[in-house]
Amino acid sequence: MLALLLLCGTIIAARRYPLGEGWLLLALTLYAAVLWRHPALCLPAALTLLPLLNLSPWTGWILLGEADFFIAVTVVVYLLRPRTVNASFPLPGHAKWIMALVAGSFFVSALVGLLPLPRFDDNALVSYYSGFNSLRELKGLGWGLGLLPLVIEAASEPPRMQRRFVAGLLAGLVCVVAVIIWERLAFAGLFDFAGEYRVEGTFPELHTGGGDLHAYLVTAIPFVVAWIVMRPSIARVASGTVLFMLASYAIAVTFTRGGYVGYGGAIGVLGVAAVIRWLRQRSWQLSRVAIAALLVFGGLAVMIPIVSGSFMEVRLAQAQTESATRIRHWVRAIELMDPGVTTALLGMGLGSFPRTVLIKDRAAASATFSYEHESSNSFLRLGSGKPLYLDQRVSLDPEKKYTLSLDLRSSQPNAVLYVPLCEKSSHYSFRCKWTSLPIGAPGRWERHEIGVDSGQVGSGPWFLRRPVALSLTNSQPGTLIDVDNVQLLDERGYDLVANGSFSMGGAHWFFSADDHLPWHIFNLWVQIFFEQGWVGVLVLGLAVLAVLGRLATAMWRGDLFFSILLAALCGYLLVGVTESLFDGPRVTTRFFLLLFVGLLCPSGLHQPALTSARSRLRIPISSLGENP
Repeated sequence: MLALLLLCGTIIAARRYPLGEGWLLLALTLYAAVLWRHPALCLPAALTLLPLLNLSPWTGWILLGEADFFIAVTVVVYLLRPRTVNASFPLPGHAKWIMALVAGSFFVSALVGLLPLPRFDDNALVSYYSGFNSLRELKGLGWGLGLLPLVIEAASEPPRMQRRFVAGLLAGLVCVVAVIIWERLAFAGLFDFAGEYRVEGTFPELHTGGGDLHAYLVTAIPFVVAWIVMRPSIARVASGTVLFMLASYAIAVTFTRGGYVGYGGAIGVLGVAAVIRWLRQRSWQLSRVAIAALLVFGGLAVMIPIVSGSFMEVRLAQAQTESATRIRHWVRAIELMDPGVTTALLGMGLGSFPRTVLIKDRAAASATFSYEHESSNSFLRLGSGKPLYLDQRVSLDPEKKYTLSLDLRSSQPNAVLYVPLCEKSSHYSFRCKWTSLPIGAPGRWERHEIGVDSGQVGSGPWFLRRPVALSLTNSQPGTLIDVDNVQLLDERGYDLVANGSFSMGGAHWFFSADDHLPWHIFNLWVQIFFEQGWVGVLVLGLAVLAVLGRLATAMWRGDLFFSILLAALCGYLLVGVTESLFDGPRVTTRFFLLLFVGLLCPSGLHQPALTSARSRLRIPISSLGENP
């Protein structure tokens, strides 16, 4: 029944997919066929695709993303496919209670944020202000629970579970690091550490700021060590070291202080685990020292030049001022909560912070946008506030003439619509061509048409060409502007803009904001208190302490895999000191999968794969080959 519901929901949602339902359904069908034929790929495939699939800058969708479709298909295949072997791992009693309490807190808070039920209209899929944003955040835990049966089945055989987990995490990491390297080449240069550019990777969630990318990297990097240790041959040590250095480069070029702290914390836990293992085994092999030194010095060699660059020096110098700003922001977030015992216990609801800022502190909020209807006509309404840009990616050629045309209406005579055409990531714009369109006759629709010369916008080698975005923004305080029938025509009369009439709502349009404070609380535990109240703080705190305690015990016993898991979770929690990490469902799903593995495995596994095969780590320094 659950598989049928998921399958029907996936098909219904795919029918509205902005980039074409045919391509998406074909990809999902092929993916399902592969998983049906090779069910062992279900868990690694989900872990690989989770950080990669989000095409929001092209679809405009926020509530649903491509990762949701593929994870739903993964769960459907797992539920429907008959299993020839009854390989299940019994859930410990404490794990059942902890999972139930965490799930209960999240589901109750999702209801608090969702009710009263908003109308499901064109704004539901594209706005953080809607009550449906609570369901978007709930997905993080929901998909973690959906993938839990795959983890439980794999846990019946510890080596299998560890191999699948590490393979999926590393495959995703390789792809994310590759995207980051391309991004640096295209936007800033690999070795330019003075310019103000911070990578975004495969996480367009950063259009409003947040810590999704560096939280993901910090939790993935420790598993490179797990992959090396599993079978430490020359090829694996060499390739693993290269990946470790490239991933260290990726976390470094995020230029985030919290990311650096999380990275240092994760590496520190791994160091403690190595010392404990040596003390317990009373052996110190030169090959192990060489591998550890190679990773440490490789990471430092990458990090030091970047951290000492002029851009990061300025950011570090501003750390004290920034910390004071964050603390004031946390206090302000708590002050925005409704009074009463119910709110103190259950919070304001998942995903409610942006909406609360908009309602209770309008001066601090970003500009608004919504998709409206008059009779049979659909149009965009842009409000004012802190800078917000509604973007659409367009296939623009340099040194060409284009014609920009659109309809405008506003009741305020001083209203002006600005239309920049830029090479753009989520936050950074380059080589912009700005066009301003003032309102002529207030209260009436007017057609505007103006020529645009692209100049150098979109130039460069095809493989390093930056994305180009046409943006709409209203920067005049106290004004509303209605926009309709947006067109960008090339010299042949071909329109580069999709859904310029907004008949499909926000499809293909994706917003970004300059000021990130109205969108995030920027502290994991303050976020939990705001959204889930004291109940959420106590329940999740209990779960985290229980897992950290069990993993610390496993580390003391010399279990390498669970030491690495502990390092990943500690890194995540350290990043959470300055980021509200439950805002991004994909990173939340990853966190709960790590948490569930921590709840399941240490108490039920006697000798994990990375612990029992001690001889695997006794490798001659001359060959670094596996000693049979």
